Amino acid sequence: RLFSFLVSVALAFFITMAESSSEKASPVHAAALDVKFEEKKEPEGGGEDKAIDAANPTTSPPVKRKAGGQKGVKRKERPRSELYRLCRIFQEGTWKSQRAFLRSVESGDLTEIDQQVFCRALKKYKDGTLEDTNAKRVRGPGAKTMRAAVYRSFEGPIRVEHVPRPKCPDDGVVIQVMATGVCRSDWHGWKGHDDDVANHGFPFVPGHECSGVIVTVGKDVNSLEPGDPVAAPFILSCGNCRECGREKPTVCEEQEQPGFTRWGSFAEFVALPRADRNLTRIPDGVSFVEAAALGCRFTTAYRAVVQRGRLGQEQDVAIFGAGGLGLSCIMIAESHGARKIIAVDKSKEALEKAKEVGATDIVDASYGDDYVRRKVSDITEGVGADLCVDAAGFPATCENAVWCTRRAGRMVQVGLPIGGRNPAIPMAFVCGREINICGSHGIGAMGGSISC
Repeated sequence: RLFSFLVSVALAFFITMAESSSEKASPVHAAALDVKFEEKKEPEGGGEDKAIDAANPTTSPPVKRKAGGQKGVKRKERPRSELYRLCRIFQEGTWKSQRAFLRSVESGDLTEIDQQVFCRALKKYKDGTLEDTNAKRVRGPGAKTMRAAVYRSFEGPIRVEHVPRPKCPDDGVVIQVMATGVCRSDWHGWKGHDDDVANHGFPFVPGHECSGVIVTVGKDVNSLEPGDPVAAPFILSCGNCRECGREKPTVCEEQEQPGFTRWGSFAEFVALPRADRNLTRIPDGVSFVEAAALGCRFTTAYRAVVQRGRLGQEQDVAIFGAGGLGLSCIMIAESHGARKIIAVDKSKEALEKAKEVGATDIVDASYGDDYVRRKVSDITEGVGADLCVDAAGFPATCENAVWCTRRAGRMVQVGLPIGGRNPAIPMAFVCGREINICGSHGIGAMGGSISC
């Protein structure tokens, strides 16, 4: 009881001292409570769209203070969520934590302003008027804002900002994003290589490989409910155009693509239209990360290798590019019984990863195009690969994929060769050897024609 009384007296003293401008305050130290104080600078300029540090999501913009404050003392702002946490620990914590706090008062290294800020916050906490910004970020269906990675010009900085939450389409859903992948196509969009982003306009949120939990369902959706874990292909086909009528949803004339035709999944929430047609519930045993990979790279690889490339057992395949898409192609090829799986890339780290996931042979493309073509020829006993897949989209990878294809073989272009010079395809070579070249553009939830 005596200790509780002393705590109350000390607390009243601190609050009185903070509210009185004529009294000097003693420095307060909260290291015993494991709370860090970080110096914050006032932002330059104004506006409502403030960039938020992605590595420190609890940080709120510094509070503007009236002129006439203490001169010569640097302002040390604490995130409001940390103030709330400190007040909660002091007010509701054990007597040991309170005693440790009081013992640190005279030995602390914080400024007078820090103590005043804490004491005012503690008073608000007791009154129930102190905001917990951490709790506010657990946003329910009624929340109006979210955090998202935003760029406002091609090749401009990508910043995490507070932006309006997406509205739910009548035929779609809003999901809370649980996992999202990064694809080279996102880079193409950011560079300005994709007309869809330009047509949408800025600001823009990228991201198209995602999985999550449904939080809102449109009035015209029949097969999904809030709480369902779902994944979606990046191609959201319409089901009504000529190509969808021919069962070719991957080339839907009115397709929507999150991260290209509309805001994408580098955000807390994303709106996905045409939900009944395109979204799929994630089965038990499949993680959100695994499901997100199915949204683009893995299903795109499946379509390129199996549906468009028609890889057969004991056939040889060469994969040009060992990024996320290329590595997925290697795994698909191994699972379908390929004899030799050749990975071609300039990165030694990528080639080592390719060996880990199933490549039987690797070719270091940093030695040049002639070396790549000669090496693939040697590995395939001089005939070339039955199937060559350009999974990178560079002019050199496209050209080498054609040159390394055997007579009457197949070459699939699945990496996007945009943003630079057009590949120089040796059409006389293609004609004379009857090489079958076809494009591949991911997969739709409704499947797609396998003909090349």
